[in-house]
Amino acid sequence: VGYPKGPWDFDAYVGTWFFTPNREFFPGDSTRTEDPVLTAQGHVSYEFRPRFWVALNGTWYWGGKARVDAGDASAGLNNTRGGITVSIPVARSSVKIAYSSGLTVRAGGAFRSLTVAWQMSWLSARWSGR
Repeated sequence: VGYPKGPWDFDAYVGTWFFTPNREFFPGDSTRTEDPVLTAQGHVSYEFRPRFWVALNGTWYWGGKARVDAGDASAGLNNTRGGITVSIPVARSSVKIAYSSGLTVRAGGAFRSLTVAWQMSWLSARWSGR
């Protein structure tokens, strides 16, 4: 769901991952199962001008307990991540810089990431209908 309001843009997403049983789990005769993982994301961005914007992002993951045969379940996810993305126009392209970090981590990796990307605009205004 997205809601643009002037230079502001508000987005929200929900999703889930489903897993099938792995009937050949190590050492080859065990079955590993995993509960679904639910996720929710939210983004708030502000556009200064085309291709020049900043966004704050948040994500929550829940579920994913795993079991081998009839054994005890592993700890499930209940993690949150937060981040910021900046897009800077360069000619007909843009450079994006994004940083994210685990805010709360119950299970899995507590990591930070820094991403730098160059996005090329392939279509001219004439071809894109603008």
